[in-house]
Amino acid sequence: MILNDREIIQLCEKSHLVDPFDPETINPASIDLRWSGRIKYSVARIDELHADWVTADTDKVHLRPFITYMLDTIETVTIPNYVGAILTLKSSMGRKGAVLSHVGWFDPGFTGTATFQLHIPSDYDILIKKGQPIVQLIFMKLADVPQNSYSVTGRYNGQSIPQEAK
Repeated sequence: MILNDREIIQLCEKSHLVDPFDPETINPASIDLRWSGRIKYSVARIDELHADWVTADTDKVHLRPFITYMLDTIETVTIPNYVGAILTLKSSMGRKGAVLSHVGWFDPGFTGTATFQLHIPSDYDILIKKGQPIVQLIFMKLADVPQNSYSVTGRYNGQSIPQEAK
């Protein structure tokens, strides 16, 4: 069952589901998350088949076409053991030409900022600003509490910067 606005607000106020919590970010069945200003982007090395990651902390950035960007949110997300969540791109960002390169799944027991990857397949830049809502979380109630939550099994728990694969 997907949680509605009332249930999301109740969880945010009771269990710090999203912190800091801003009631203005609530949608009918999701909550917007805002860009922290932290960004990593890949720079391909001509002599090798891998990329180096450049890290920045900025108030705004022009996302350039055909570069992978790793960003994270202002908000720290703390998922209770009876809830899972999926991270999606806000439609306004998609309409500007951005693509969420991977869908983020948040297991019960996860805590940390939400890392997400954006890719711009269009021919023009997209300007984003620190604090801008870019992604949204949709919460789903589990039928039962898992045997082992992400607080036990997870490798990304407690992250506070855009985190590449471990």
